[in-house]
Amino acid sequence: MDAASADPYAERLIEDAPFLLWVTDATAEVIYANAAWHVFTGCGLTGYAGAAWLDDVHPDDHARCRAALNPDGAELELRLRRRDGAYRWLHARVRPHYDNDGEVLGYAVYGVDVTALHEAREAEYNARLRLELAISSANEGIWDRPDYDCDDEYWSPRIYELLGYPDCAFPGGYAALLERVHPDDRDLITAGLDKAIDRRVTYNQEYRLRTRSGEYRWFHSRAVIVRDANGKPTRMTGSLADIHARKTAEFALRDEKEKAEVTLASLAEGVITIDDNGVVEYMNGAAERLSGAEPGGWRGQPLDDLLPVVDDDGQPVGLQAVCRGVGQDERRTLEGYLTLRPGKRTVLEITVAPLGGGRGHHTGDIVVLRDVT
Repeated sequence: MDAASADPYAERLIEDAPFLLWVTDATAEVIYANAAWHVFTGCGLTGYAGAAWLDDVHPDDHARCRAALNPDGAELELRLRRRDGAYRWLHARVRPHYDNDGEVLGYAVYGVDVTALHEAREAEYNARLRLELAISSANEGIWDRPDYDCDDEYWSPRIYELLGYPDCAFPGGYAALLERVHPDDRDLITAGLDKAIDRRVTYNQEYRLRTRSGEYRWFHSRAVIVRDANGKPTRMTGSLADIHARKTAEFALRDEKEKAEVTLASLAEGVITIDDNGVVEYMNGAAERLSGAEPGGWRGQPLDDLLPVVDDDGQPVGLQAVCRGVGQDERRTLEGYLTLRPGKRTVLEITVAPLGGGRGHHTGDIVVLRDVT
């Protein structure tokens, strides 16, 4: 086949076609190529007859191109070298043509330049890779739902790793997540998602997920919801981080705090803690009884207002000033008097010590009261 033997009208259509077309013989040597082919390859319009086009295929794509030259044809993407040495991507369709005996005479190859598409894919892949590398350094995995109304989600390999699974062990998605969420936390996820949608805020939630070993671990998930011009969610992208160690420490600290508060509440001595400004942060039950303060009503009040202690001469002691005068790792004990009701005087042994001194900085003071009347 050559251009001279073709129907003039068909020849003009082929020459003006926006796609590449080249025809080869059974040995893959080109016997005809249209204008789009010459423009793509950069060889001009002087002809391409006799050239073996496979010589210009990228080495990594050569085997697939050879395999496509078969009686059934094929469809594939390949890189083809231009005359300037640059490779460009083609989406090609190979179709064999036969003689009257059914023998393959050669092949017609139709191609479309998809270099821009490949470059866009590569740019997207590199951007996602950079994002994954950045997030993985913070021990987080990423997930992405391109279509908000569809449960088909991309989960990065780090998410599977955090859950103890090999990469892509199961399809990611909301259903796969809920299947592994602790039963007590499922309502939290639903409520958090509804809040993020209704109030247009960032999704921010902590919950427990069952790992491959059957253990439940705490995770923190953040997500951003993309909306269209009408405010309808169209896409959601987020991250997942393992916070089990932090949550375990928080629970342990809370338990210790509760134990300490129970212990302090059972003491006969009054215990008061104040900040650097002399404002009361904590007062146990004994201190409330000694000072006459309402339960909880002391919070945020200056110590001297709640505990107007006087000396033997009836002059204010000024416990806040006493606290400020106590040095690091120092403890001071003094006596004072409280007259909260006419005719009744309470004698107090007062011990003052700094808080946080062992760490090299002052965070407040503790005041211990003992009724020695």
